[in-house]
Amino acid sequence: MFTDPILKKCVSDLNRQGWVIESVNYGSAIVEMNFPQEFARLCQVLGTVTLNIEDSIIKRGGGKTDQTKDLTNKLNHQGWFADNIRIENQVRFENSGKQLGSVSLTHEIDHMITNADGKIGTLEIEWNNRGEFFDRDIQAIRALYELSIIEVGIIIAHGPGMRDALKEIVDKYFLDHGIKKIEDFDGIAKRLEAKYGQDRFSFPTGAQKKSIGDKVRAGHSFTKAAASVFVDNKYAIKHTNWESLQKRIHRKDLGRSPAILIGIPSSVFC
Repeated sequence: MFTDPILKKCVSDLNRQGWVIESVNYGSAIVEMNFPQEFARLCQVLGTVTLNIEDSIIKRGGGKTDQTKDLTNKLNHQGWFADNIRIENQVRFENSGKQLGSVSLTHEIDHMITNADGKIGTLEIEWNNRGEFFDRDIQAIRALYELSIIEVGIIIAHGPGMRDALKEIVDKYFLDHGIKKIEDFDGIAKRLEAKYGQDRFSFPTGAQKKSIGDKVRAGHSFTKAAASVFVDNKYAIKHTNWESLQKRIHRKDLGRSPAILIGIPSSVFC
């Protein structure tokens, strides 16, 4: 992917931790040419990411802001700041002088970096949103690239196989907290309410209890059945996961825009 020894080592170090890094439309060449130091610092930051399973996965209402707060702060420290963009199309009639304007795109960029030459790269982090958020990010990257505003876009999302990995992680969490039957989940609810001062755990609902029962009758252990139902409901197949992102890449939604895709590994959870 990279020929620069420093960047090759940075990527190799991340790969050993389970991170997946993919170049699209020569994104790695653009990064190596314009943002080698910035990308190396990004890789160093990613290598330090750790997420508490209870705070990041188990509690209810944990959006991207909660999950990536530490990562966001570290990126800000390295010069990757959030910004808003507004792209407008304007039409002017030369004879009458009449001018029409229409807003075509507004978008909040999670992080943006500017190198010493004034060239810009963007970075988006999608934790667990509807798949349409990928469409929004990709549309922004493509529009900005085609207008010669940015050189490359980076998207960070759950890596391949994350859903299955999370089922194992949640299963272990349930086992460690003595979950053996439906009523035992009350203990987790009380624990999280005491920790956060509000209701942050509403699992399982009536429908989820039925799904757990069906899986147990099919031969699954109780915790594995509960973990499977928990993850399947919280991280839907059509949400912002690696597989959903790849579908958009394969159908050429990015056009010719250079990009780097980064998949978060399950090893970040502790």
